[in-house]
Amino acid sequence: MQADLADPVFLAVLELWVAARTDPDLRSVLGPVERRVFATVHATVAEVVGDEDPRVATLVQFTVDLLTGAAMTRLVDPGGSAQARVVERWRRALPVLLGRADADTWL
Repeated sequence: MQADLADPVFLAVLELWVAARTDPDLRSVLGPVERRVFATVHATVAEVVGDEDPRVATLVQFTVDLLTGAAMTRLVDPGGSAQARVVERWRRALPVLLGRADADTWL
């Protein structure tokens, strides 16, 4: 997963997101693509973990946002040890937040 966040394609997407902030034409094109990609991510995760749990969609979005932010932070902190710790803690917290693990076990 961490390697995916350093992939040149993902980094190019980050640059497009930033550029879209001030470019309405780019934003209008990028928005629908982003929605399709995130819909696919949500559907894929729901297939794996089950979509009957109403928490899944929110946790998927939190995960996408966390990973995106961690990738952006790594642009200015290539060592990224703090981001790696946060991502690892989030990975261990997800089963707890889904009620599939005891809160004492994730630390």
